[in-house]
Amino acid sequence: MTGEKTFTLPVFALILLSFILGTSEFVIIGILPDIAAGIDCSIVMIGNLISFFAIAYAIGTPLVTACLSQ
Repeated sequence: MTGEKTFTLPVFALILLSFILGTSEFVIIGILPDIAAGIDCSIVMIGNLISFFAIAYAIGTPLVTACLSQ
């Protein structure tokens, strides 16, 4: 069975962490007004910061994963 790839513990951990970090943006959106009030910023500014994080995460995660899996 050479060449067959299996899920090892590190691969499973990476998949699980990616899922958890990816869904964290949805939790933040739910408490957006509280965050904005807590740090005295507008809701729009906090929403933009979350959007920038999500874009960077979407672009960076596959690139970093590809580089580290070599």
